[in-house]
Amino acid sequence: MDRKKKLLNFLIINLTLALMPIADIFYLIPSTITSGGLYGIAIVLTHLFGLKDDGSIYVPIIAFLLNAPLFLYSFLYFSKEYFNKTFYATATLPLYMLLMGAFLKYINYSIVESNIFVATILGSLIPGVGIGIIMGLGGSTGGADTVAKIINRYYPKISLGLGVTLTNLALTLVSAIMFGIDRAIASVISIILTGWFIDVTLWYGFNKRAVDME
Repeated sequence: MDRKKKLLNFLIINLTLALMPIADIFYLIPSTITSGGLYGIAIVLTHLFGLKDDGSIYVPIIAFLLNAPLFLYSFLYFSKEYFNKTFYATATLPLYMLLMGAFLKYINYSIVESNIFVATILGSLIPGVGIGIIMGLGGSTGGADTVAKIINRYYPKISLGLGVTLTNLALTLVSAIMFGIDRAIASVISIILTGWFIDVTLWYGFNKRAVDME
């Protein structure tokens, strides 16, 4: 890959990472919709331990710490390029989330809970397309993305989007207990839509369902 293409991919990844926190900060966290993955677990943990803030501080830090075992697996079993891009994306996404949260506080912008339908759709579309782009460029944002890649490694017929969906659906029981059945249903819908958006992005944006990173 030439330098220009590497630079373009780097810029695309960073732009994608910069926009992805919109889903969590504006839609998922205020509406207590757990879209699965480690960020979903982090949202649950902030409520469980009474960490009362807008989610832009504790959620990304907790999610990053939870990613540590997956970093090790990626380093041992996936390509160097995949590990480097995944580590970069996983480390950078919380920073963009922290910066966005700090900026909103600086301008005194108050985030209000969105309509649950709007929150579910936009909270799925933004990360679904974002994760699909980063996966298409040879990396992931960690969490369920890496778990999906591990599943795809041993069961190639299970697409990355479906792998993310299956992984995240396993986390919705906690959501039902913590936030009630209505939020659990919204979380399930969000998880399914996110997985679908990932596959659509990979198919139409990169003309393939999985990137060979072995």
